[in-house]
Amino acid sequence: MKHIVLAGGGTAGHVNPLLSVASAIKSADPQAALSVIGTDVGLEHDLVPQAGFELDTIAKVPFPRRPNMQALRFPGRWKHEQQKVREILQRRQADVVVGFGGYVSAPVYTVAHSMGLPIVIHEQNARAGMANKLGARWASFIGTAYDGTGLKVRNGAEIRRVGLPLRPVMADLCRKLGENKSLARQEAARQLGIDPNRPLMVVTGGSLGAVSLNEAVSDAAAQLLDVTQVIHLTGRKKSDDVRRRVAQNVGSRSSPTLTRPMQGKAIIILPNIWNASTWHSLRRIWWSAVPEQAPSASWRPSACLRSMCRCPSAMVSNDSTHSRWLRPEAV
Repeated sequence: MKHIVLAGGGTAGHVNPLLSVASAIKSADPQAALSVIGTDVGLEHDLVPQAGFELDTIAKVPFPRRPNMQALRFPGRWKHEQQKVREILQRRQADVVVGFGGYVSAPVYTVAHSMGLPIVIHEQNARAGMANKLGARWASFIGTAYDGTGLKVRNGAEIRRVGLPLRPVMADLCRKLGENKSLARQEAARQLGIDPNRPLMVVTGGSLGAVSLNEAVSDAAAQLLDVTQVIHLTGRKKSDDVRRRVAQNVGSRSSPTLTRPMQGKAIIILPNIWNASTWHSLRRIWWSAVPEQAPSASWRPSACLRSMCRCPSAMVSNDSTHSRWLRPEAV
C-alpha cells in the first residue's frame, strides 16, 4: 500500500485545501495511507487531528528576507529541520509527497527531492509563494487555482489549472442548495440560531483576521443590526476584543461561538478559520461579496482579488473606505 505524505500549514489558506484533498483521497480509497507534515504553531496543529489524520510536526523556519540575526541562524535551523523531515519520510515509508505551500513545505520539498520521491504541488494563490516556487523545480505535477501563478515547471512536468479543492461540508452545501435552496437555508439558520427570513451579512478577514475590518464592523454593529443580521468571523484570538466593542455599541452580550437574540436582531461572533478558499466557496453559492484589500498587503492578495472580482456582484474595499461601505444604506 502506497503512503501519501501531505505537507502544508500556517494559515487556513494552506490547511483547508490540504484537508480537502486528503478527504477526497480517503473517499476514493478508504484504505489509502495518509499522514501530514505541519508545525506546532499553525492551524494544522488543531485542524489536522480534528479531521482524523495523523500529524508529524517540524519547527517553522521562515526564509530570511534581510540580513539580521535570523539570517545568521537560518542555515543551522534549516539543516536541523531537514533532518527531522527525512526521519519522518523514512518512518512513514513515503511513496509520494503532496505540498500545499507555507513554511513547512520548503524543507519537505528539498528532502523529498534528495530521496527521489515524486512531488505534487497545489498552488491556491494567484501568485505563488517562495516555498512552492522552490518545489516547482522538482515537481512532477502542479495544480493551480488560477492561471499565471508564476510557477516554472521542469521539463516533462505538467501544470494545470484545477481550481481550489472545497471542503466536504461546502460541497455538501452546494448539493443541498441545488436540491432545495429554501430548505437548505432554513436548516442552516436553525443550526446558527438566526432568522432565515432576514438578510444576513458574513464578515471575515481571513483565518488570522483583519484588525481594521473587525473594528469597523464592531463599531457599526448597532446600525448594521437595524438592517441585517451579522456573522462576524473575527480571526484567531481576536474574538474577545470584537465582543467587547460590540457590547459597547449594542449594549448586549454575545457568546464566542453563537449568538444570543437581541430584540429580534442577531450578531454572531466566531473565531475565524476561513481563508481565500472562502471566495471560491462564495462563487459556488453566488453570494454578493466585498473583499477587503489592506493597504499594507502584498501583491499576492491583490492578484487574487482581481480574479475574484470578475464576479459581477463583487466590489473591493480597503481600510480607508470601510466606514463608507459599512453605512446601513450601503449595505
